[in-house]
Amino acid sequence: RYLLLRSKNDPRQDEAFKRSKSHFDLAIDLADKGGFPIPGLDSLQDRAVLYTYARQFDLARLDIDVLCRKIPYNYQIKEGQGLSSLTDDEQRVDVYYRFMGQVEELRAAIVYEEASLAAQSPEATMQLKSLAMVKHFTLASAYFNAFSSEAFLQQQTHSHIYDKLRGSPEEFVLSIRDKYLPTWLEEYKLPAEPICSQFDGIFKSLLTGNKRWGQSSRR
Repeated sequence: RYLLLRSKNDPRQDEAFKRSKSHFDLAIDLADKGGFPIPGLDSLQDRAVLYTYARQFDLARLDIDVLCRKIPYNYQIKEGQGLSSLTDDEQRVDVYYRFMGQVEELRAAIVYEEASLAAQSPEATMQLKSLAMVKHFTLASAYFNAFSSEAFLQQQTHSHIYDKLRGSPEEFVLSIRDKYLPTWLEEYKLPAEPICSQFDGIFKSLLTGNKRWGQSSRR
């Protein structure tokens, strides 16, 4: 309800925000006291989303930090280490990968929105922030690949990338595809596939102005 009222600039949005926050506060508290970690993480992530939409980015980052501290280290991608391989299905908690993917999506949204809200952000600054955004989306894709083969989460991520980069200069898009993406994959020791193949359609659509993406080959 808050998002709907905010999109219409409805004066009731502040009250809706307070109600939503109180709901998440209570859910987090009850989950912590009752020993239900997954519902607690779910509500924590939801509250971080609420803060992000409300442009309370510092509070969103605090919730993101708390969420990451609650997720075991071996479910998190670290620079130079990649993502640990957990082969024992009895020990894997796949939903942790979903949470971490959502965390990276939130980080991408925050870094981009902060730049967009800054007064008269020069093009060079926006491009730097766009690079940081796509880097977070790359990590999100890696997490979602570990979580599930379900297409919905990846499609959502790809839509965000396309929408934010639409209209960018061709040279900038090509630099992301040919320079920065391979660098990030190496930096975080992530396999090129399936991420490169998943991103191919996005780059092709950005370069041709066509919003429909799918299987494609690199130019």
